[in-house]
Amino acid sequence: PPIPIQNPDLTGNILVATAYLSLAPFA
Repeated sequence: PPIPIQNPDLTGNILVATAYLSLAPFA
């Protein structure tokens, strides 16, 4: 089964990185 993420900071960093990569082509 998938391992639940226990680190909120890590989760936030992943979300920020994903958003950054998603917006990068439009910058």
